[in-house]
Amino acid sequence: AKLARAEFHLQQGELLQSVQELESMPPAVREVAQDWLKEARARLLADQATSVLEAHALTLISNLSKPANSA
Repeated sequence: AKLARAEFHLQQGELLQSVQELESMPPAVREVAQDWLKEARARLLADQATSVLEAHALTLISNLSKPANSA
């Protein structure tokens, strides 16, 4: 059942949930999926870093568009 849920989450574009399902499986199953899990975790980290960079860029752009305070 967990493997089916992991596949379903993956088909829905829910990589984190898919990884969580596989990580909750017995060690023998996790060992078989070890390479895939490693790549999936790397993708999740890259996606998170991209989100942080995008938010930072938007903040910088927003600050640039504000008028400078007069002293």
